[in-house]
Amino acid sequence: MQVFQHLIHFFKNRQARAIAAPFFLFGLLYGTWATMIPFVKEKFALDDRQLGLLLLCLPMGALFYNPTAARLIQRFGMERITIASMFVLIILSITWLMVPWLLMLVLVLLATGMGNTQLNIAMNLCASHIENVTRANIMATCHGMFSLGLMSGALFTSTSVGMGLSPVDHMLVNAVIGVILSILVVRTIHGLKADDIGKSEEKFKLRFPKGALAVMVGISLCTNLTEGSMIDWASVYMKEIVKAPTIYIGWGLASFSILMATGRFFGDYFIPKWGNNSVLFFGGLVVALGLSVVILFPTTPMAILGFALGGGGISCAAPILYSAAAKNKDVPQGLGLAILNSFSIFGFLVGPVVIGFISEATSLKFSFALVVALALVWMYLTSKVKL
Repeated sequence: MQVFQHLIHFFKNRQARAIAAPFFLFGLLYGTWATMIPFVKEKFALDDRQLGLLLLCLPMGALFYNPTAARLIQRFGMERITIASMFVLIILSITWLMVPWLLMLVLVLLATGMGNTQLNIAMNLCASHIENVTRANIMATCHGMFSLGLMSGALFTSTSVGMGLSPVDHMLVNAVIGVILSILVVRTIHGLKADDIGKSEEKFKLRFPKGALAVMVGISLCTNLTEGSMIDWASVYMKEIVKAPTIYIGWGLASFSILMATGRFFGDYFIPKWGNNSVLFFGGLVVALGLSVVILFPTTPMAILGFALGGGGISCAAPILYSAAAKNKDVPQGLGLAILNSFSIFGFLVGPVVIGFISEATSLKFSFALVVALALVWMYLTSKVKL
């Protein structure tokens, strides 16, 4: 069938398969961390405000490290930085639940935020390079691999811990899987050679964009605040508001990830067919509907359904915005994507912090209602730009 042709092409292409690995690994590690958050909160006896402050470590690390991340890519190449970042994040993930003191966890999460932004920029540049070389759309499918990893991390963590495996032992198993995956793709990723940023006479600077790129950044902040908030707080919501059994705590995040992955895997077919703006606008509507179900009907089945709708609605936002930014003519080639990525990862990581502060002041349900409002904002902004 024609709807599957882009996926067949993707998985037949060795370079596309290889660059899918860091996307999957990033999702796997992030899904694992997100599902472990309730246990971290319990271990250190944190309230919602304190947990929000702890989660602030990830965006703080990403924000301050962004200029360094871009310079390292310019100096050493996106392919080398992608490979190195994969192994660094695997090593850091082992320590998340081993540290005995909260201050040590703060330092580890700051370093993790740095590794996240480094890998995110590098691997997206690799994917954009492969699109340019092969003249084929792969960005949505690559982001689908992130979602698949996110889902796998949530389900694997929830199931193994629910069945009695200690969180520390689970992280060790997770790390072994990550190392094996990374080793399998090292040679192919190392073979990617592109100088989109490096050859530019203008070095990367984190600046506030103008024109269409500024609107894209605004939409991306809304979508990434939403995605990051759902990833970090879905399990907490399932445990504290829905009162789901332990084995189902990760299912809200898993359903979110499954539909997000599904939307992205088929996005490279439907986005060209329906258009960037239509897909992005309709996605915002579906997110608003799904999270409204989560808020109004806090039972295990309805919450899982609502999170699933949220994942489906947000699925194609990042691929659309990354591709549009990469083609933006207001800045040198490659820099548009890097600038958008810098703001995006900050929004992705700062969203959970905002949720924590608002939840402590009001309630977690009210915080989720504000996320619904973000979906409406990105629908409005989508009508103001041609993507």
